[in-house]
Amino acid sequence: MGILIPSQELWLFLLALTVAGLAVGYLAGAFGIGSGAVLVPVFYQMFTYLGIKNSVRMHLCVGTSLAIIVPTSIRSFLSHLKRGNVDMDLLKSWVVVVPLGVALASLISAYISGA
Repeated sequence: MGILIPSQELWLFLLALTVAGLAVGYLAGAFGIGSGAVLVPVFYQMFTYLGIKNSVRMHLCVGTSLAIIVPTSIRSFLSHLKRGNVDMDLLKSWVVVVPLGVALASLISAYISGA
């Protein structure tokens, strides 16, 4: 099953993705907002254009965004740790609460429909 996209539309699509990527980078660097605020809507439009089923599209958008955010966050943490800019006592106080929150959110999201 191949996806055939006319080359003019493909270039426009790639340009839109590049602009979105630049916007995400600027907003994240200037204001510290998460890239998911910009990337999830971009992914939604991209996956709509690619013909991804509506029933899984939003889940795929959020999952793709998380697949980018998690390694980026780990790299950022290690960079700050290297410079001595991490409050390890505060981080240790979250070692139980954050994983419990992630587990609870994962269970809840498993029952939320794409609609």
